[in-house]
Amino acid sequence: MDLGSDTSICPGGVPLLLADNINTRFPNTQWRWSTGALSPSILVTTPGTYYLDVSINGCKTADSIVVLNDCYLDIPNVFTPNGDGLNDYFFPRNLLSHGLTTFTMNIYNRWGQLIFETSNLDGGGWDGRFNNAEQPEGVYVYVIDATFKDGQKEHHQGNVTLLR
Repeated sequence: MDLGSDTSICPGGVPLLLADNINTRFPNTQWRWSTGALSPSILVTTPGTYYLDVSINGCKTADSIVVLNDCYLDIPNVFTPNGDGLNDYFFPRNLLSHGLTTFTMNIYNRWGQLIFETSNLDGGGWDGRFNNAEQPEGVYVYVIDATFKDGQKEHHQGNVTLLR
């Protein structure tokens, strides 16, 4: 039996079929998934590790598959644009996110003034500047809209702290 290579899914999106396609031709085959299902295949909609035990006339085998989250947005709550090369940009995408197809982000100061905006999936994010001037330490408001490869849309609004 072989459930295949580990894979990924967008939670809540199109279900993923996990199946034992090898042993279905043998009579008296019994399947038991970690979900409790007793069929040769299951549909999954959430990330996790799925196990399958197969028994044919007393002979047993097992396999597992890891289903990773492929559509997520991880938004940090602080960044330090001090030029040390670490955490110098506020960017809730790129290495922190997966499965994005569209993305917009606006940053506002405490007076509600728009000081940064982008829709670039490959950009570096906000560097803590407005009109080329370093902004003071403090809390800023972000508004983020994202669309993932499965069509799922997310809207996020929150605070990010700039520390120097």
